[in-house]
Amino acid sequence: MVFFGTHRLYIPGGSMKFLSSLLALAIAVGCGPTFAADEGKTTKTATAKISEKKAKEASLKLVPGKLLCWDLQIEDGIPEYAYYIKGKDGRISEVELDGNTGKKTNIGILIESLGKDGKTIKTTNAKDLARLKEPKLTREQTQQKALEAYPGTVEAWELLLWESGTEGKLVFDFRVVGKDGKKVVTVDSKTGAIVSISVFVKGEGR
Repeated sequence: MVFFGTHRLYIPGGSMKFLSSLLALAIAVGCGPTFAADEGKTTKTATAKISEKKAKEASLKLVPGKLLCWDLQIEDGIPEYAYYIKGKDGRISEVELDGNTGKKTNIGILIESLGKDGKTIKTTNAKDLARLKEPKLTREQTQQKALEAYPGTVEAWELLLWESGTEGKLVFDFRVVGKDGKKVVTVDSKTGAIVSISVFVKGEGR
């Protein structure tokens, strides 16, 4: 005889196999709804509430210029738009917006990139071009770090300056096609440290 909740349950012949099956069923029934709720929450969080059109309009208000390309990624369960806009001075700004609120999260500077279609985008701003000399690690070295973090095939990359915090951080972004889909691995160009890994959802011109 064993206790189950507040009731005593008699198991004929002390069948532990029967008891194990019963407990497994109870756990499945009890946990099922919770798992379903968590899954639904994740899906809801990962879906951008702000349309691409509205996000684009907001980004061009923040940084007027010519829109070159854009993408949508999911980082830590939060959707984030990135719009690459070229200004009159040749600078290519990466305007990042929260996909749920439409608020600016960061404005970085694109130095150089290579898209899936083989198209290269490179800044014509003299000050930004000078930063090509700053990385201590080559693109090949940082790419190796990215592939160690998420094995697969690199289909696009970019070198950009993150303006978050008091100092900008020069990083390489690698879009890698792996067993879990497309992910963007960000690597510090000076230390080789993995800064972040996000899920690539969609985009144009990249």
